[in-house]
Formats: sequence, structure tokens, C-alpha cells
Amino acid sequence: EINFATIPGAGLTWVTAELLNRREALFYLTTGRTFDGAEAANMGLVNYALPAGQLVDHTHEIAHEIAGKHPIALRSIKETYYGTRDKSFEEGVDYEAAKLFELGFFSEDEWIKIALKQFKARTFKPGIEDYAAEK
Repeated sequence: EINFATIPGAGLTWVTAELLNRREALFYLTTGRTFDGAEAANMGLVNYALPAGQLVDHTHEIAHEIAGKHPIALRSIKETYYGTRDKSFEEGVDYEAAKLFELGFFSEDEWIKIALKQFKARTFKPGIEDYAAEK
């Protein structure tokens, strides 16, 4: 936008300030320079960069991975993430606890039942294997 003698609109200044460190945000906002995917990954603006030819397949893989997770837990994680961003640690822990109680209520404690079943059968090893909702 600086290259058009205006300021970023539609929340772009806020997003830039939120996602980039102060030095990088002001650099790109004031110079109007562009950057590629690898530079965006180095700045932490994106998780990683891929060649354009791999993007669609990789995006589908991630979408299928996320779609295989428990839908109520996914919603709860997103709500908890956004609900704790501006809270103190203590408030965040209280909010998490409330969301965990809510998750148990709405899923009829399905997460506990699945976790205990997998623990007993030794079929899930956190950090080593991915969880997938049982069908």
C-alpha cells in the first residue's frame, strides 16, 4: 500500500503487527517490498514453503488429516486458542478447564473413553503416532 501512497486497509496493519516482529513489520509496511514463501517461512509468517507443484496435494493431505480428528475437539481447540490469547496465564488455565468440561459434556466424555481404551490396548503412543477419531 505504501507504493500507492496509502496505508494498509482491511486489518492488514493489525495482522502484520500481530504476526511479525516489530522490526520486520515496520520494514515491510514502510518499504512495500514483497517476499516469497521461503522468506515468509523464515519470518514465521507461514509454517513452511513448498514448490507450487506440490501445494495442492500437500494441502489436501493436511485437510484430510485434520478432517480425521474429532470434530467437537477441533472446535474446542480453536475456541480455546482464540479465547486465551489475551488472558493472563491463570485466566487462560481457567478458560481451558471450562472448555475441557464443555468438551466432555458435548462429546459425552468420548475423549476420555477413547483415551482409556487406547491406553489399555497400548494402541496409541502420544508423540510417536497420530490420533485419528474412531469410525
